[in-house]
Formats: sequence, C-alpha cells, structure tokens
Amino acid sequence: MKDIQMFNVFSPYKMVAFPEHLKLIREGRIPAPTYLNIDLTNVCNHDCIHCFYRHENNMKLGDFPIIAIPFDRMMWLLGDMRDMKIPAVEYIGGGEPFLYKRFDEVLTKTIDYG
Repeated sequence: MKDIQMFNVFSPYKMVAFPEHLKLIREGRIPAPTYLNIDLTNVCNHDCIHCFYRHENNMKLGDFPIIAIPFDRMMWLLGDMRDMKIPAVEYIGGGEPFLYKRFDEVLTKTIDYG
C-alpha cells in the first residue's frame, strides 16, 4: 500500500500507509515521526509581503535578531533522525534555508543518512 501515491509521507492519510505506527500506538508506545519540518534559521534575503515573521511585530527585514540552529546540534539531530528511521525532512520556515551558513553540509549529511 505504501506505493500508492495518495499514501506518501506528505499525505494527510499517511497513517494508513504506516500500520506499524498504528500498532505501536495501540500498544501505548510512541512511534517516531514520519516527517520533520526544520527551521534552520530565520535569516532571509527576501521581503515577502505575506511573511508573518516580519509582519507579526511590524518589523522590517533585518530588524529582528538572527536565530539559527547551531551546526553541532543539527548534526546531532540528523543522527537521531537516522537512528529513528524518520523518512522525510523539509528545511523551511522562518527563513531561507540556503542562507544557513553550513547548509551544504547539512544537506549532504541528510542525503547520506537517507
């Protein structure tokens, strides 16, 4: 059933594609996530009118403090994700992921870990 397109890891019906997770839940255990959304940084080189990060406090681009996941913490997180067999990750959120200082290394490690 995992081969059916509507049951991919981004589908709202994904639980049907992960019966082993349902079994763990019935047993009172907590399964690993099937997907993670990670905000690497809030640094952004755009000025999008729809950006709620910027408009939330009437801030202009560059007015808010720069926040980024420390690289060593990100490598630790990727190792945990590999060990937990989390099949999908998305780098998105409060900033432009390509502006994360070591994004190339994070992306390479993400791909290496599968």
